[in-house]
Amino acid sequence: MQDSILLLLILKIIRLQFFPPIITVEAQTTDMFYEDEFGFIKANPAFKLDGPLPTGAIKLLREALGTTESYSKTESAVKGEEDSTKIDSPKVRKRNANNNELNDTSSLESSKFYEDEFGFIKANSSFWIHSSESKKNKRSVAEDLSKFIKNYENGEELVQEMNDKINANEDVDYDKLRVNIETPVSSITRIPLIYNEVNGQYQGEIAVGTPPQFFNVIFDTASSDLWIRSYKCKYKNADIGNPDTAKSFKNWLSSTYEKMNGSVDNQYASGRVQGITAMEVVKIGGLTIKNQIIVEALLLQDLPYTIFDGIFGLSPKDDRHYLMSPFYNMILQDLVPSPVFSLYFSDAKNELIFGGVDPNYYKGEFIFVNTLNKMTDRWQFLFKGIYVEDKELSKRGCLGIVDSGSDFLMGSKELIEAIMESIDPQRVTNKVHEGYIVSCSDIDKLKEVRFKTMENKILSMMPKEYVKRAVINNSEFCYTSFLVLHGLNTTDSTPILCFGSVFMRKYYTQFDLKESRIGFALAS
Repeated sequence: MQDSILLLLILKIIRLQFFPPIITVEAQTTDMFYEDEFGFIKANPAFKLDGPLPTGAIKLLREALGTTESYSKTESAVKGEEDSTKIDSPKVRKRNANNNELNDTSSLESSKFYEDEFGFIKANSSFWIHSSESKKNKRSVAEDLSKFIKNYENGEELVQEMNDKINANEDVDYDKLRVNIETPVSSITRIPLIYNEVNGQYQGEIAVGTPPQFFNVIFDTASSDLWIRSYKCKYKNADIGNPDTAKSFKNWLSSTYEKMNGSVDNQYASGRVQGITAMEVVKIGGLTIKNQIIVEALLLQDLPYTIFDGIFGLSPKDDRHYLMSPFYNMILQDLVPSPVFSLYFSDAKNELIFGGVDPNYYKGEFIFVNTLNKMTDRWQFLFKGIYVEDKELSKRGCLGIVDSGSDFLMGSKELIEAIMESIDPQRVTNKVHEGYIVSCSDIDKLKEVRFKTMENKILSMMPKEYVKRAVINNSEFCYTSFLVLHGLNTTDSTPILCFGSVFMRKYYTQFDLKESRIGFALAS
């Protein structure tokens, strides 16, 4: 009975977030105006900009247009001097370019290297130089690239690496060498995080509005939107402590607040958040994100121990709706030097890093896994299987989801039971509800769990790493991080395993949006 009460207390503090939100407004960008791939300024269809523009829209259009010859004509049009003006047609040029330039691809085809949409150097695939080529031709390509990367901190080392390969008459993959260009540590942005032992989550501070209102939020790699509790928020079976003292966003105090017409219904595996959308200024770690769409939460339902003010989604941009990830918005506004962020968890320090990785936080090399889709709403990847000693537990492979908002390793009933049967041959654990209790003195009797990537690399968890300790009423209890979560099967019955922060405490984890990959390295 005591074990049952313990695990119920533990399970109550878990926030489970695996289902994408239901959005009632659709669009492809968070900005009211945006620039398309040809340099045209377009109006976001989500705002339904027909006729005179609403308050604040002219200012946003001015920011989008910058200095152009069409500025005065456009301003008079949007003020309503022309009848029923639709801003998206005719289009307005932001930068000068003739039609021939727009249709000319010869410069790209003849360039050995070019700059992509994120400002990164890429090698033209047609310039793969093989060993059969002359050293003169190889050196010519190396010289072109050296001019392109001369301002990078490790550019000289990269050029030397290429020349060494040329001298050894080896193949040179210039695109792979280009990837070795790393972001200087001095240019990254660090966000200190605090581990909340009550709900097992990592939280940090952001500011919303002008003047800023400060909130403690969970940084979550399993969702893409940013929501904070509204001053109008209602609660249904949600334990938030004292509602009178809980922080909430008061939109009327902000001069940069812009109301929108969207509504959001985030239905999680356990709990629900409903709210309305707005556009605001968000500040984090010295960075200012403009025109960020936020969700003002009006209802929190079935969320136990909600002792935080909101969730800051870190998943990639979700093309199914217009709630763009704050991190993706940071990339579009050139706030980070690289479309990469990383999470470091340890007993001494917890940190979220925007713009790169810190080499002091890991040892060895990163093991990279490719994400399934370039623009998905989750950081998810395929791996070959799960192994305990020589036993393979999932011959169909597995789908992995990295979820910093959870502190567990969660999967379907069949998968978790198979894992527990294999790691516990002496049957020292006891299943209570959806989790497993173990005597703290029996931890060493459990087995190591290994995960094989599609590239045949091994990630693993030892018993001391996946068993958690808790002190309740001055008594110490131990339980495994493996937890059953019902409904975690894809349409083709591929098992799903969610890697929470307990996994990331062993592996320093980077999330690379540009290369569509996740990297794991042993944390130092």
